Amino acid sequence: MLQGVWQRLRHCAMAGSLAVLFAASGARAEEPSASDIKELKARLEALEKQNQQLQGLLGGVPRPTALEPEGTEGADGDAKVKKIVEDYLKGQDKKKKDADEEKKLKEKCEGYDVGSDLDHFRVFWDPANGLNCESPHKDFRLHIGGRFQEDAVWWREPGAMRGAGGVSNLEDGTFFRRIRMNLDGVAWEVMEFNFEYAFENFGNNTGIGELDEFWVGIKDMPIIGTVRIGHIKVAEGLEGDMVSSSKDMTFMERAAYTDAFYENFAPGVWMGNHILCDRATWATCAYKQEQGTISGAGNDPGAGAPNGAAIVDNDWGFSGRITALPVYEHEGRCLIHLGASATYRSALFTETAGGPTNSGGQTFVDFSARPEMRDTIGNYKNVGPGNSNRFVDTGLIQCNDNSVYGFEFLNIWGPLTVQAEYGICVADGVHNVNGVAVPTQNLGFTGGYIQGAYLLTGEHRLYDRRLGRLATNGIRPHTPFWFVRDRDGNFCTGLGAWELAARYSYLNLNDGPAQGGILGSTSLGVNWYLNNNLKIQFEYLNTNRSNIGPTSPAGAVGGTVNSFGIRTQILF
Repeated sequence: MLQGVWQRLRHCAMAGSLAVLFAASGARAEEPSASDIKELKARLEALEKQNQQLQGLLGGVPRPTALEPEGTEGADGDAKVKKIVEDYLKGQDKKKKDADEEKKLKEKCEGYDVGSDLDHFRVFWDPANGLNCESPHKDFRLHIGGRFQEDAVWWREPGAMRGAGGVSNLEDGTFFRRIRMNLDGVAWEVMEFNFEYAFENFGNNTGIGELDEFWVGIKDMPIIGTVRIGHIKVAEGLEGDMVSSSKDMTFMERAAYTDAFYENFAPGVWMGNHILCDRATWATCAYKQEQGTISGAGNDPGAGAPNGAAIVDNDWGFSGRITALPVYEHEGRCLIHLGASATYRSALFTETAGGPTNSGGQTFVDFSARPEMRDTIGNYKNVGPGNSNRFVDTGLIQCNDNSVYGFEFLNIWGPLTVQAEYGICVADGVHNVNGVAVPTQNLGFTGGYIQGAYLLTGEHRLYDRRLGRLATNGIRPHTPFWFVRDRDGNFCTGLGAWELAARYSYLNLNDGPAQGGILGSTSLGVNWYLNNNLKIQFEYLNTNRSNIGPTSPAGAVGGTVNSFGIRTQILF
């Protein structure tokens, strides 16, 4: 096309030259006058303007230095035309890039209108976080995720633990510990949400079903930071299934002391912020005790799965937590985390034959713990047969309220992680224990754990500075697992990430007239992270129950139980 345009230009130039020659030849017949010379100059100027207009039609493409005669447009001519087109396209690309850079710079300096560009959503798969879509300014984002954890367990307990005064039979078997689907994201840049359904016990509550995190919030506010309303994580504890996520637990279950003292979810309001250049966080929350402190800090008999409802008078709880990072180096590969939390909860009314009473009568607390491995999910009656009996249990303690104080330590030093927590639980104004009147007094119970984990393949555990916790999906293998043949027929493999872990936990539910027992547990684990989405855990657990008192509903028989479990988890 360009060659044809240049030919038309050439023809126009030739026509103009002939006109000039004819005018000149006519002028030789007789002497040219001044008006003839003026007219000739005008014609030349008109031809020059026409030539410039024709060049403009070519979009500013420079004119070739020499035009080939007609009939000689061969490979060289094609190459020249191709180069002209390529130069033109490159120039257009550069203009577009310059315009985009100018737009970005302007937005950086002047900002942009939130929600102004919603026509070009990007849909993509994040290797660490599954299916996502987001607007160009990331002021609207949506993550569609899900996971399951399937457990297989084997138990060996002495005969005395199976009979009267023991904990009954512990069943070998397999079950889905968690089945979750969730939607989470951001809207209008400052609104965030997380909707996570728990389907593993859906039949236990036919009204709504079980909820994990299920809240909406506003973030990035001055001083206040973030406010969330809904089914929230209570601001206490560090390990997985507390403020950190059960998506990335080092062991199959949290330590016994958190099972006894803490409530991990509750319906209420959460508020918190990250401060001092992300070196510290604070969080506080007010909530209703969805499951309360009857039978183990959150498992009121017959209460069923957590569904966000707590229709009971005077069952409020208040929790606060602070964290600090005195050491944070190499983008989080080396850090020290310190944290503390405090919780106040009112004691709860007991059940009647028709269900929990809503008002009047005496209020109680009851602290207990299961072993740190399950042969069923808990006291949810639609999954079983299984055994949800508590290994240690204070029984019903009649009192006014209770308080919990927790302390946290975390050290990540490259592939090595050391983590520990310690907690004190106080029942205030106790005047009756398991139906026996006692002088009014305060009773205190203690527990904690220490654990270490080492990644043999060199990765390090990730940390969430915004919330002062271990990051969700916090192990990212350097090389995912594969085992295939290459084109030459040779075996080719990737290892994934391999982790060795050990934990010792301790829980003491003995104080004065309350003799719930002492539980000591040792766990040894091997975790295989095949990739960002698939993990297999192997764990051996030795659980020793001792110092069982006559007031404990669990009976008076101590002993040691050994168990082995395998968990397969898919997460996206």
